[in-house]
Amino acid sequence: MKKKTGFIFMGPYDPKVHHATFDTKVFTGNICTACNLEEAKEVACRMMADGVGMIELCGAFGAEGAQEIIKATEGKVAVGYVVHDREQDPLFEEFFKKKKPQND
Repeated sequence: MKKKTGFIFMGPYDPKVHHATFDTKVFTGNICTACNLEEAKEVACRMMADGVGMIELCGAFGAEGAQEIIKATEGKVAVGYVVHDREQDPLFEEFFKKKKPQND
């Protein structure tokens, strides 16, 4: 039997449009999006109901958000989340800072 995995990105996405599934002989990987933590909990619960046994979360969740997903899935699904080394903080801050609109 194939193992089912999931990944959830949280941000300004349209979950009905921004999703993907990768299917191999061994794994089915589902990439889903959510606009906020409440929506992500719903996505995680749907994944669990569909047989997903492991969910990874993007860095936007942090430890607190990951704990919320663990609670929502009643501890029945392995949940991990993306982290980075602190020395990378300036690069992340630069990437995510809001750019001022340019006048054309």
